Formats: sequence, C-alpha cells, structure tokens
Amino acid sequence: MKYLKHKQTGLGMMEVLAVLVLISGGLITAAFAYVKNMQNINQSKNLTIASNYVSEMAEMIRGNRPGGESNAYASSGMSGSPPDCSSACNASDLAKYQVLTWLDETPKGLVNATAEITALDSNDTLTIRVRWDNDNSGSTGTNCPPQNANDLDCYQMPISF
Repeated sequence: MKYLKHKQTGLGMMEVLAVLVLISGGLITAAFAYVKNMQNINQSKNLTIASNYVSEMAEMIRGNRPGGESNAYASSGMSGSPPDCSSACNASDLAKYQVLTWLDETPKGLVNATAEITALDSNDTLTIRVRWDNDNSGSTGTNCPPQNANDLDCYQMPISF
C-alpha cells in the first residue's frame, strides 16, 4: 500500500487564528495606551492653564505689595463692580480691581473652574487657588490637594509677605 504524501502549501486555520489573536491583542493594547495618553495630555493642558492663571494673579500681588500686606486680595465675600482705576487708585482699590477682573476671567479651558485667594494666615501667607473638574465627572469636593475621587483637581500657590 502506498500512502500519498501531500505537501501542505499555505497556512492552516489554527495558524491564521493564532495570528489574528496576536494582532487583535496588540491593537487593543495600543488603543488603551492611546486613550490613557490623551487623558494625560488633557490633564497636563489643564494644569498648564491653571498654573498660568494663578501665576498671573501672583504677579499682580507682587506688584502691589501694600495691597497684599493689608489683606486686600482676599477674595472671600468680594463682589460688585471693580472700582474705576483709570485715573488713580490706592493699594486696596487696585487689589479689588485686580481680583474682581481676575475672577471674572476664570479660565475658559477648565471645566467648572473656580478661583479664590485666601486671607493672610498667621504666617503672613495668602494662597491663590484654582479648582476644576478635570475628568468632567461632577466632582464637588474642595480638598486641595485632592484626597479622593470626589475632590476637584486643583492648583495652588502660596505667597508670603
């Protein structure tokens, strides 16, 4: 009896299936890496926006040291229209003008952004702080730095006198 030897040409179903599984796994991994990278880029962009916004106010406070030392930059309870500083302003009026204008220009690129300037503490330090909902999850917590997933992302800068 003669057995016919048949030489296989091409790939079998198992080889094709194995290659498809490997390629699919690689594509899924690449997709997850892409999504995570985009989240990190967004977080970095938001942190840069917040940092620039806070630095802008820090420079205003440093430029009006008498207003900072007299606690005129504390934003708590500050409301109304900015004073007219077109001709002349004292240090307190200039501080109020700068704070109200700054608060009105809360960064547009940050979701649900809020800003505040704390009153001078016992160490003669005030803190400029910006909070925002980085992942648009509806977070409302105010711990800075964030303590849990419910806290808003934040950036703060202390200024000492």
